[in-house]
Amino acid sequence: DPNDENSVWAAVYVFGAGLYHSADGGAHWTEAKGPVGEPVAAIALRFDPTGRLLHVAYPGHGVWELTLD
Repeated sequence: DPNDENSVWAAVYVFGAGLYHSADGGAHWTEAKGPVGEPVAAIALRFDPTGRLLHVAYPGHGVWELTLD
């Protein structure tokens, strides 16, 4: 996360596939729900230039945006 050094995002496509977030620099992770309301494999992440939007690519579901507070 370009606005918070302790906030880390990870896209996972294989074992434990999904989108994960850590608010403590990677010590603990929580899984974010995918575009269909359940965990879905994610293959790519990109922050917009402001760092307030996270674009997540989900195979078969397109690219979704998450608004970060």
